[in-house]
Amino acid sequence: MEKIKNFLETNLAFLIILTVIVFAIYGKSINYEFTKYDDNTLITRNINFLSEFKNIPQLFTTSCYYSSNYTYYRPILTLSFAIESIIFGNNTKVYHLSNIILFILSIYLMYIFLTQLRQNSTILKFICLLIAVHPMFSSTVAWIPARNDTLLIIFICLSFINLINYLNYRKNTNILLFFLFYSLSLFTKETALILIPMYVFFIYIFKIKITKKQIIKIGMGLLPIIACYFYLRNVSTSNPHINLFAWQQHSSIILKGTMIYIYKFLIPGYIPVMLYNINININILIVNIVLLLFLLLNLSKKFTNNRIMIFGFVWLIFWLLPTFLMNDYVLLFQRFLLPSIGISLILCEFTNNILLKYPVSKKYFIIIFIILFGLYFFASFIQADKYKNPFVFWANAYSDAKTYHVACHGFSQRYLEIRDYDKSKKYLLLAEHYSPNRYLLDIAAVLLYENKFEDAEKLLFKSAELNPATKDLVYGNLSKLYIERNDIKKALRYAQMGYNLNKNDIEFAKLLITAYKLNNEFENALNICFDLLKHDRKNAQYYYTIGTLYESLKDYKNAVKYIDEGLKLAPENITLIEKLKSLKEQNNENN
Repeated sequence: MEKIKNFLETNLAFLIILTVIVFAIYGKSINYEFTKYDDNTLITRNINFLSEFKNIPQLFTTSCYYSSNYTYYRPILTLSFAIESIIFGNNTKVYHLSNIILFILSIYLMYIFLTQLRQNSTILKFICLLIAVHPMFSSTVAWIPARNDTLLIIFICLSFINLINYLNYRKNTNILLFFLFYSLSLFTKETALILIPMYVFFIYIFKIKITKKQIIKIGMGLLPIIACYFYLRNVSTSNPHINLFAWQQHSSIILKGTMIYIYKFLIPGYIPVMLYNINININILIVNIVLLLFLLLNLSKKFTNNRIMIFGFVWLIFWLLPTFLMNDYVLLFQRFLLPSIGISLILCEFTNNILLKYPVSKKYFIIIFIILFGLYFFASFIQADKYKNPFVFWANAYSDAKTYHVACHGFSQRYLEIRDYDKSKKYLLLAEHYSPNRYLLDIAAVLLYENKFEDAEKLLFKSAELNPATKDLVYGNLSKLYIERNDIKKALRYAQMGYNLNKNDIEFAKLLITAYKLNNEFENALNICFDLLKHDRKNAQYYYTIGTLYESLKDYKNAVKYIDEGLKLAPENITLIEKLKSLKEQNNENN
């Protein structure tokens, strides 16, 4: 028993327990689909580009949407997807599994970092377990693009851990690792620019001894990293300007958003998929006032270590502020995972002092933990299902944020997929109302499905004029329009123009295959098909397309071969079964 007790007190035991708990909640997410909220663009539509090892250097010279027309520069996020797709192909299960593992690692490193601040390790374990099961962070695991926040926490915690070790032990290994993890943090998300003042504040608040030599050494290492980052970001995105000081114009959103994040962390209740047009109610106001009074009382009475309390509060605010610096803000709750380290530090310090002063309170804290753990665990298990597929996700997103144009647009696209054009147009017009001239392209696509070709054509050219960055999409839709009009020459021309502007997006490749096929250029279509298949070998649709192209070339042997390969992947696919039967009959007739 003594050996078991000693083992349970180790960090390894905590990591095992943490892993079991997280998998118990989120293991089912391995079988989830993409939500089609960024994940299809970040991965599926650009799988050809991601899956080529030779393209890895280019990840650092383009935005995360693979075009310089966008402002988001997240090369480490894209690199993580690239590594997975190179090794495993376009496998949704792998992306979801990676999200789970990274989340576990982020919580574990959060614990390791806070123990470096001489906090009670036992109390920290309980707090970190509560964060791991907190329903507020379900999106961090279940929504694939949210891994950017877990990656950021991993690298930031590792950078602080190595900075502490370097300042204490002056080992070159630690400073090199510090530079590495700072670089990875910066290239993961631009908010990592706040790390420089946070390092300085950290050293000051905890009175860590640092020599002039160490300051010079750290400064000389950080300067080229920052310079390199700004240079690469400048050549990779449409807007290299990062305004870290535009707090005033965002003050209302900052205040309300911060209060809601804190409220939802302390009293989860209902957690929306996304929250737009945020408003403060009396409950939110009371909880935040109580928290503020609690902090002020602790500071004035010196019940806790003031330095710890101040650092925790500054950490919370500093890491929240940059998330609000956008003109069209929506609350996404995975953004609070990094700031929550500050609250965790405050809670740990307060709990530790209560237990030292009133040891009898230990059993009450255990009861509170058991109750919260059970409630959070159940809530997270339910909350995760909101991300199981695009239909469920966007229904919840629209329900939570009816006036958010992105939610309206995403919801409309689900109706478009089931060919309910009236409802699709209804929600698209709502999206267009909330964000004028942004969704003309999508409205034109619905008109195209309704065979209203002239109206669609006018809207497409208007969209190209108002939004030059979307010309590739305009050309793609014009190609579809001319296919429907049976003007194959024009359809092929516009398909080629769209493909030339955006060769990374497989949707343009698929469209070009269709145009080539209609123009009887079967060999050209096959070349593109084989390129697609090379990066997504488990896609039965590609085998079907190749089979039909060989059929058009009257090469029935190869046609049967590829249809048969497709059936191995989708043995119950009626289309493939019928096509194989038809091909075998044709092959017998020709023999």
